[in-house]
Amino acid sequence: MKQFLIPSCIYIILTLVCVATIYGQDECSCSCVKTEIPESKDEQEELMEQEVEKIKEELYVNKKSLSSNVRKKSSADDERPSAQNVGYMGVAMLGLAGGLIIFMDANYIIQIGNMIYKKLPSFTTVRTN
Repeated sequence: MKQFLIPSCIYIILTLVCVATIYGQDECSCSCVKTEIPESKDEQEELMEQEVEKIKEELYVNKKSLSSNVRKKSSADDERPSAQNVGYMGVAMLGLAGGLIIFMDANYIIQIGNMIYKKLPSFTTVRTN
């Protein structure tokens, strides 16, 4: 069997001979991964699948630990006075809108409260049967 180069990121070319062996050197002096490639296609495919799985394990990253995921869940502080004033105005507008709705319905709520109060029996009167 001949020795071939299998870089950790390229598996397309399995049939190329190491550049160093082309120039008559016995071994490659490069830092890439060297392995013996079997001559049968089935064994080559099995070797490629093993290498792909090995690379997948090396490149796996837990998505929950990425900074992009952490930043997605929290907002950044903004200490500028203009940003704070816009926030205060937003809170005031929402409070004003909610208060206006409650104020417009206040008369109706009072009327319902009076009707319920008038229909309840008084606890101070004594019933006689």
